Order: sequence, then structure tokens, then C-alpha cells
Amino acid sequence: MRYLIVSDLHGSSSGARRIQGIVARVKPDTLLMLGDILRGGRDEDSYYAASVLQSLPCGILAVRGNCDSSIDGETIGVELPLVRQIPFANNRHTAYLSHHPLGFPLPPGDISLHGHTHVKRLEI
Repeated sequence: MRYLIVSDLHGSSSGARRIQGIVARVKPDTLLMLGDILRGGRDEDSYYAASVLQSLPCGILAVRGNCDSSIDGETIGVELPLVRQIPFANNRHTAYLSHHPLGFPLPPGDISLHGHTHVKRLEI
């Protein structure tokens, strides 16, 4: 399973285009979105960003950020729970997705993925 992990898009049209390009090149099975998907950015174009996300040829699993609402999830066709768990390593471990850092220790081998860092960064 190949994942692309994204956080704090904030409806950015330029960010949406970058995601679209990376998805075309890397071909992930699933886009993991760690919150703040459509609102709160300086170059916010939530309609454009939503249309790009809806057109992606991969699944999307997302969590709710502090700038998200249930309408944002409905707009792009995903549920937005506060925390989501994804099994990995033949179901022996769990990845916890959230927007804010988790407030509890994880069992050995489990991982936490969270957004809300306010640091622009792109790694492939």
C-alpha cells in the first residue's frame, strides 16, 4: 500500500495543483489528509481545491483539523473524524492519524501522524 501524506492544505489552489502532480507521478493508493483541508489559507480557493481532491484517482482518508467542518468533508466526499486508525504491518501495528499531536503514549511499533505544524515542507 502506497500513501501520500498531506496536511494543512487550507484550500490552497497552488497546494492542490502540487498534490495533483505528485499523485500523477507517485500513484499512491490512498491520500492521507491530516486536517485543515479547505479553509484558513492566504490563497484559499476551497472550490478549486475541492474539485482537485474529488478528481484524484486514489482514495482519500482524512481527519478533521481545527479549521475544518463537517461540510468540508461532505464537499470532498470523506468523513472527518478527529482521530483515525489504520492497521499496517499485517495488522500487527496501528498508524494513528490526527490533526493535533496525540495525548497518549503508543504501543511499540505503532506510529502517530499529525498535522498542525505550520511549517511548509515537501518531501517525496
